[in-house]
Amino acid sequence: MTQIVESPNQPTLIVQTAPVQINNTGFLAKQKALPFSYGDVTTQTIYQAIAGQRITRVEIGFDVAFDVASSLSIGDSGNTQRLMAIGQNNPLSTDVYATTPFHKYASNTNILLTLVAGIGCTQGSGTVIVYYE
Repeated sequence: MTQIVESPNQPTLIVQTAPVQINNTGFLAKQKALPFSYGDVTTQTIYQAIAGQRITRVEIGFDVAFDVASSLSIGDSGNTQRLMAIGQNNPLSTDVYATTPFHKYASNTNILLTLVAGIGCTQGSGTVIVYYE
């Protein structure tokens, strides 16, 4: 829709309305998701980042809170907390936690979820989402 607004002794203002796409991240990010549960193996591969790829955002959402103190981190084999450290999320709460590491990988690298369920843990689950460009 185009609307022309005219005022005497003023330049003509043309207002155009176009479909608007909202991208909250400010860039076109791709994503990989991995659901997890308290009983999963300690380290899981979320996906393999290719050389030159930048990790822009990492989210952990807990659908079911863990019932004992546990730890989750996101990183790679060189640093398991590179993208989200243990202290940047709380498995005892059903919340969503996010980091914006903007880390660029120089070579193909497996992105890992490291999950250590506390002794006696009988519940806890959620999803990790890694955004990259």
